[in-house]
Amino acid sequence: MFLPRKIYPAFRDKIQTNLITGLLGMKRTGKTVLVKQALKEISNKNSLYLALKRPDNREIFEHSNYDAIRQIFINRGLTLDRPMVIALDDAELLPNLAKVIGYLTEHHQIKFVLIGSRADSLAGLVAKPFELRPLDWGEWLEFKGIPALTADWRRGNFNSGDYDRLAVFYEEYISFGGFPQVVLAGAEADKQELLLEIIAALEFSKEKKLYSLVKLLAGAAGERLEISQLSRLSGWSRPTVTDYLKRLENSYLIKTVPVYTSGGEQEIVKAKKLYFSDTGLVNTLAELSGEAQFKNTVYNQLSGLDKWQYYALKTGQEIDFVSDKRLGIGIRETPTRQDFNSLVRLAKKAKITKIRLIGRQPSPQFNDYTWGGEIV
Repeated sequence: MFLPRKIYPAFRDKIQTNLITGLLGMKRTGKTVLVKQALKEISNKNSLYLALKRPDNREIFEHSNYDAIRQIFINRGLTLDRPMVIALDDAELLPNLAKVIGYLTEHHQIKFVLIGSRADSLAGLVAKPFELRPLDWGEWLEFKGIPALTADWRRGNFNSGDYDRLAVFYEEYISFGGFPQVVLAGAEADKQELLLEIIAALEFSKEKKLYSLVKLLAGAAGERLEISQLSRLSGWSRPTVTDYLKRLENSYLIKTVPVYTSGGEQEIVKAKKLYFSDTGLVNTLAELSGEAQFKNTVYNQLSGLDKWQYYALKTGQEIDFVSDKRLGIGIRETPTRQDFNSLVRLAKKAKITKIRLIGRQPSPQFNDYTWGGEIV
């Protein structure tokens, strides 16, 4: 049974109009399933899916005569009476990708769907590729067949009714994340085993020192990146650590959040913060505090809604997330009036016009905040 993702309708439609459509994302997020379903549903039934991990499929594109490549497509069952649609999985494995695609689209109007697992996989070929990440909270609820929330999480007070109905599911999302296979698995032991399999399938697990660095990073999820400390602990130079961080972000494993500044003298102005793209993954790699798990989860819920920074003073006071629209968000497991007042003061100092406190649990004597499970 195919369970659609939020990007699916737009992605399916784009395949039928664009010569080249790109889809990027971490491994095991469901890219292949999405593409195969789209090829079934498009009106043009003249398509071919090729997994480039197979050597025989890569050999097709080693021909110096690019017209011979089109003939191979015909030999595999495609016709000339309708435009061909070719889906190439793991497109980054083709060193001559740009030349081949450029020729076949220009001379034969062949449409291509290019699938990659690195953010730079399709550079120069697709201006705005689609991105598929682990399920967000709204998609998680849809996969489980649970009615989603429709209220605006930016307004109103803590909703005990929503919390009572969905808290047990939200805690599962915080613990095990949003990889589709993990979400659909029943027992917790099965979910944990699948997360270990996903880690084994990712590129960083194949290099011992890089794997060790990722485990160090997992323990620091939600914190400021300290390159010097990572360099000391890993035994690598600062430039090497910086290069590996770029590589991990390019593979969609991690995301760095820059600092927001209003020009004040006491503000942190340089260090980025680190988050992992899936909380289930980071929970498997390290033992995080409840607050760190919650903050990483909320970041993933927010990341599809806007671009985010964080604000911090040298005294240690912070606003966890600041959007381009000047919305400041504070994250607390059990928010209090004191947390709210502190957020108000910091927002004023940072010249942020709107604020919202996000909490994980009910607060006994305070309700002027949004429960995290309402962010969809």
